[in-house]
Amino acid sequence: MKEMMMHYLSTLGVAGLFIAIFIESLGVPFPGGIMVVFAGFMVGQGRLNLYHALFSAVAAFVLGSIVAFFLGRYVGEPFFQRCGKYLNFSPRDLNQAQVRLKHSSAVFIILGRFIPGLSNVSPYLAGISRLGLGRFILYNFIFALLWGGLYLGIGIFFGHRWSYISGKLQIGLPVVAIILSLIYLGFTSIKKKLARKKL
Repeated sequence: MKEMMMHYLSTLGVAGLFIAIFIESLGVPFPGGIMVVFAGFMVGQGRLNLYHALFSAVAAFVLGSIVAFFLGRYVGEPFFQRCGKYLNFSPRDLNQAQVRLKHSSAVFIILGRFIPGLSNVSPYLAGISRLGLGRFILYNFIFALLWGGLYLGIGIFFGHRWSYISGKLQIGLPVVAIILSLIYLGFTSIKKKLARKKL
């Protein structure tokens, strides 16, 4: 697997990285994150340019997510319910995620995309829920920059221990994202209750 990815990136460079991240951003199960780590490893070796790799990863993620957003908006919920199984997402998961999106779109998109499963469907749900395109692109860009920068950094500084570090991240990042999301939602809920009491 490692050798195959290295050969892929060595052959196609940042164009190959762009294709891999574009596929992942559509919600298709694909090792895009690991590909970014490998790209970072190659940056550390001087085989790829850092800025080109970061631009490619962010641009691919944003563009792929916009495609998914418009699929959600114009093809709609029935299509998503039929095809959700391919994204590892059940109709029950869909309903719960829509409720969360209504509470806070920024938290749902920026932090939610760090959570496996939810990450796959976030752009589709944003489109279905009629979230403004400008807001979606902004939140998605923030996530893509954080995600791309973090994974490239891991590849650059911990390239030889990528499997250990990425394994820890796959467990740790979702936990941190969930905790931060719960703190934010709890804070906004308390704030609303206090505002009602003042009235």
